Amino acid sequence: MSQGGQGYPMHNYAQQQGPPVVSQTIITTRPSDYFGCALFTCLCCFWPTGIAALVFSCNSRSAADRMDFAQAENDGRMAKIFSIISLVIGLVWMIAVIIYVVVVFVVLVDTVNKATNDYYA
Repeated sequence: MSQGGQGYPMHNYAQQQGPPVVSQTIITTRPSDYFGCALFTCLCCFWPTGIAALVFSCNSRSAADRMDFAQAENDGRMAKIFSIISLVIGLVWMIAVIIYVVVVFVVLVDTVNKATNDYYA
């Protein structure tokens, strides 16, 4: 054994090579919660299913905040489905109201015309 500096013996230690450490980073994007769509359909289309869409949207946001992206994606998907249902029901309802108003107006105008013609005849 050779003497190291200051009279201490030198020790040769062999360094063992282990497997390389691989660091794996998974980048996931935050799933969409469709909050804007849910809020619009709740206020402007059909509120019962719009409220369900808002609830699922808030649940999706909460799940994403606690890093449960699978649950956040499922809740976001349900918010999207309920928003679409609300939008379709709202559009059908608005079209039905427009048709009803047009029919009532045509019948009313026809009745007034007949009454006017009968009065002057």
